[in-house]
Amino acid sequence: MADISNLTLLAFSNGQQVASGEKGSGTVAISGLSAGTVVPDGQYQVAFSDGTTTSTKYDVPGWTVLGGSTSVSASTSGSVSVSESASVSVSESQSVSASTSASQSTSTKVPQATTVEVTPINGGFEYTVKGNGSNDYKIYYKKQSDDWDNAESVDVDKMHPSGTVTGLDNGTEYTVEAVGIVDGNEAERDDSLEVHVTPVAPASTSTSESESVSASESVSASESASTSTSEK
Repeated sequence: MADISNLTLLAFSNGQQVASGEKGSGTVAISGLSAGTVVPDGQYQVAFSDGTTTSTKYDVPGWTVLGGSTSVSASTSGSVSVSESASVSVSESQSVSASTSASQSTSTKVPQATTVEVTPINGGFEYTVKGNGSNDYKIYYKKQSDDWDNAESVDVDKMHPSGTVTGLDNGTEYTVEAVGIVDGNEAERDDSLEVHVTPVAPASTSTSESESVSASESVSASESASTSTSEK
């Protein structure tokens, strides 16, 4: 599992942040809900933050509020779980504890950036995306000197991870990155996974053609001289 020691789990509702967990804990507490409230799937979302950027948000599975504390746990692999417990006093000497929990994993798998291998060709490059379990992928590429705002992209089906990009300038360096896509959610780019490629023109054949013509002319001249001597 990815290191989350410097990440904080945030909770959102209706697009607004409503709670923040303790850094590195991978959990966040949701409070202020009345006992008996039925919370539907997706009413809350969670995402990791390093204080500057926030990961893709993913749905929290629904649960029924018991009136105690509600804790949401998540991992960067996309697993989300909810647990709640409550203690209800029924007499001066007796108490009853109740708990409920819900979990969700496969349907909330978080898309991630992934690696891509590139090979330069005339006017472009060939690529192969290295799968990370995402449904599909997208490749972004740009000139090394350009900003990512000017990047071009190509969609990649996970069943066909290899392909070719053409129409690029030979001799110009390009930066390439690949990201995963899950249920329409696209991962953020990870600059640590970027690769570079410079399209190249095929080797020139003019020198060899010139040498071939020169050799042919030499043979022709030699044959002509031989014929002249023989006639004498």
